[in-house]
Amino acid sequence: MQYLKKYSLLIFSVLSLLLSFYMFWQIIHKDIATDIQSHSLHTINYLKAGMFPIPPLYFACIYAFSGFSTDVKVLNEVAIYILAICFFLKYWYSNRLIQSNYIEEKSVATKQELQLITFLVLFAAPLVESFAHERLFLGKMASNVWHNSTSIAVMPFVVLLFHQSIKFIKNSQISTSNIVYILVLSIVNLLIKPSFLFAFVPAFSLILLIKYGIKHKKFWVGLGIATLVFLTIIIEYYLIYEMNIYGKLYNTGSKAEIVIRPFYILALNSQNIPIDIYLSLLFPIICVVFFEKEIKQNTILQYTLWLFAFAFIIGMLLAESGSHASHGNLYWQVILVNYLLFLVFASFAYNRIKMWGFNDYKSLILIVAFTWHVLSGWVYMHHIVTTKSFF
Repeated sequence: MQYLKKYSLLIFSVLSLLLSFYMFWQIIHKDIATDIQSHSLHTINYLKAGMFPIPPLYFACIYAFSGFSTDVKVLNEVAIYILAICFFLKYWYSNRLIQSNYIEEKSVATKQELQLITFLVLFAAPLVESFAHERLFLGKMASNVWHNSTSIAVMPFVVLLFHQSIKFIKNSQISTSNIVYILVLSIVNLLIKPSFLFAFVPAFSLILLIKYGIKHKKFWVGLGIATLVFLTIIIEYYLIYEMNIYGKLYNTGSKAEIVIRPFYILALNSQNIPIDIYLSLLFPIICVVFFEKEIKQNTILQYTLWLFAFAFIIGMLLAESGSHASHGNLYWQVILVNYLLFLVFASFAYNRIKMWGFNDYKSLILIVAFTWHVLSGWVYMHHIVTTKSFF
C-alpha cells in the first residue's frame, strides 16, 4: 500500500500513456476513419501544392518527426506517438493544476485521491443511457475526444494556459513572467487550434472585472493581454477565411464565412437537443445546484463557469457556411472547456464529499453521476474499437 502511495503519480501517468497509445494504435491499425488520418492526408496535399495547413503546428510536428515524409502511413504512425504523448501531458498538467490547490484552498483530499480523480476525468463522456443508440458522440457535448488530432494535441496547452491565467487572477501582484507565459501559451494554442481562445478572451477579461473592478491596474493589464490575444485570432481568421487556402486547394467554390445559425451543429445529429445537453452535463449541473453558495465565493469556480458560458454561446450561436458548414470549427471550444469544467468541479466535489461523508445523500448523488460519466467514457472507447466509428 505504501508503494502505491509513493508511486501513484507514476502509475497513473504510465496508465494514461499506455491506454492512449492503445486507442490511437487501434484507430490507425484497425483503419477506423477519423480526423487523424484526414489530417495526415491534408499535410501531404498541402505540401504537394507548395503550402502548409493553418494552424500549422500539429501538422509541422508529424511532418518533422516523420523525417519529412510524404507517405501517409508514416505520418499516421508518427501521429500515434505524438497524440499518446499529448494525452499523457494532458493528465500530467491537469494533475499539477489540481495539486496546486487553486480549486480549493484547504484541501482535505490526499494527493493520491486527487491524482485518481484527475485520471478518471480523462475518460468522462456524455451519459450512455441506452446501448441501442448508434451514436455516442455526435449530437452531444463531449469533454474528451479520441478522433480529432488537433483537439488532442492542443489540450495540454489549454490546461497550462488555464493554470497560468488562474495564477494571474489570484495573485494580487502583477508578474512579468506570468504575463509572458500566458502570451506564449496563447500563441501555442493559436498555432495548434485556436478554439479555447474564443472563450478565454472574454471570460478572462470579465472575471478580472468582477474581481478587481474597472479602476484596478490588474484589470487593465489583463484586458491588454486579452486584446493582444484577440488580435492574433483576427490575424489567423484572415489567413483561414479571407485567403481561403483550404478552398483553393480543394476547389470548394465560394469561401467559408462565419454566420449566425443557432444550435446548427447539435441539430445536425441530435434528435432532442435539451436531453442531449442534459446527458452531457449532468455532473456539472448537479455541482452548480449543490455548490451555489461556494461558487459565489470562489473566483476560480466562477471563472470556469464563465469560460464554459462563452464557449457554449459561441458554439451554439455561430457556424460556418459553405463547405465548412458541418466541420464544427466554431464548436470545439465547448469540448475543450467542458473538460476543464469536469476537472475543476470533480476535484472540488471530492473535497466536499470527504467533508460531508460518503453516506451523505449529496455525496451519493455526486458519486453516482460522476461514475456514470466515467463508465460512459469507457463504453464509448469500446464503441470506437468494436464498431470502428467515433460517432
